[in-house]
Formats: sequence, C-alpha cells, structure tokens
Amino acid sequence: MTTVLALVGSARRWGNCEVLAREALAGAAEAGADSLKMLRLTDLRMEPCTGCLVCAIGGRPCPLHDDLDFLLAQAAVADALVVAAPVYVLGPVAPVKLLLDRMLIWTSRREWVDKPPKPAVTMTVGGLAPWRGAAVPFNNALALSLGGRLQGWMSCYAPGPGEVMLQPDALEQARALGRHLFADKPLPPPPGTCPTCGSDFFRIEGTQAVCPICGQTGTLLSGEGGVAIRFDPPDPEGRWTRVGLHNHVEEWIIPSGARFMAHRSEVKARRARYDALPVEWVRPS
Repeated sequence: MTTVLALVGSARRWGNCEVLAREALAGAAEAGADSLKMLRLTDLRMEPCTGCLVCAIGGRPCPLHDDLDFLLAQAAVADALVVAAPVYVLGPVAPVKLLLDRMLIWTSRREWVDKPPKPAVTMTVGGLAPWRGAAVPFNNALALSLGGRLQGWMSCYAPGPGEVMLQPDALEQARALGRHLFADKPLPPPPGTCPTCGSDFFRIEGTQAVCPICGQTGTLLSGEGGVAIRFDPPDPEGRWTRVGLHNHVEEWIIPSGARFMAHRSEVKARRARYDALPVEWVRPS
C-alpha cells in the first residue's frame, strides 16, 4: 500500500488549497497510490514553541501537550507528502510557521534522521502575484522539515473560495505534481528560483547570491539579458536535509546549552539594572 498524505494549511472548507490538494491526490492515484489522506492543519491543537529546548538539549519529551505528535505520526507512516497552504500577508500562514518553529522535536530524534527522504510536492495559493511574498519557500521548508524530498512545487492566484476550479491550467498543474511524486527525478525549478527550496529572494554578498531560507549559494552573472544566478550544486547534507537538520541540533543547538550555562551568572547579574525600571506587564482580563 502506498499512502500519500496531504496537509492543508487553510481553514476554508472547499477552499483553493483543499481543491489543489485533492487534484494532487488524484494525480498520485493515477501514478499508483492507493491510500489517500488529508489533514487540515487548523483542525490540530498546536501550541507555540516556548524555546525551552528540552527536546534537543535535554533529550526529554516536549512539555507542551497538543497534537504535534499526532501530526508527526501521520507524516511518518506516509510514503509521500503534499503541502497546500495559502498566503495571507506576504508570508506563511500561522500553522505552517508554528510547525516550523517546533521542528526541533523531530529533527533531534536519531531514528528520524536515519530514514530515507520521502517525495513531496507543494502548492501555494495567493490573491495577487505582486503580494506573493515569501510563502513558497516556507511551505517547501515545511515539507523538507517533515523529511520530504521536493519533487516540484507550484503557486497560483485565486482569491475567492474554490475559485481555482475555474482555472483548468492550475488544476492540471496540481494533478501533474501528484503524478510526479514517484518520478525518478524532480521537476526543474522555475528560472531565478533557489533549486533547493524555491525561494525567489536572496541576500547579496559581493558577487554571491545567498538564499536566506536554505543557505543555497550562487554566482551573480550580468549579460545582455540582465542579471542571472548560476547556482552551485546543492549540498547533499544541506540545511533542509534530514542529516543537515540533525547536524544543526548536534553541532550548534546542544552546545549552546553549555555556552549559556557558562555565562548564566553574568547574565543574571546584568539583569539587575532592569529591575529598577517601572515596567507594567499588560495582560487581558
């Protein structure tokens, strides 16, 4: 049995994200998948990460009691992933970013790292192309952080609920992504986008373009047609691979605990000068 799990980041029933996810699942079925599942992220009870780091540094279960383990269990048994999420204000919607903030709970687990990546595709829906913002690479990052291997991604623009059903090209693109889940090679990335995470915005450092989402680098080239980026080969152990994420925990996050403890008394002493400032915390009644 081949199971494909679609994660829908919109609360809207029969909204554009759900429609595109269903199209991708239909394509996956055409490619041989025989178990199709959908999970709406807004149906989950998810708490924001408090930054306590006990899951990484302490090796203990997360003290937050919510539905994260349920989500991780569903993703773990799936053979492939589909992520369909909207853009509201220039970036990823809250459930997507909330899950990314909680990624340490699974990237710190050795048994997660040792598993091979599973194919994944993503679909991002916005209202207007100029307002697409940075949602695409974050939606891709969610798929990658769940252990996915990106086979392709798309974005489309349909502000009204279910309005994407009036766009046959977008529907076929989503279905084609689903069919491509189990293909041997990923689809080529769109021109001018990061080949690792799909970002189309970069940090410029001299003649280098650096993707702020995944760290992929490229060289800026100027010609008669304008400026282009020649990307370096992707790092097989880069930031969003299972090994790369786990190495981040092992090499930086865990040692940061010892570094903090070494300076803890000094930090506490310097905090005293703020105690005299008459600050009132404002809370809802």
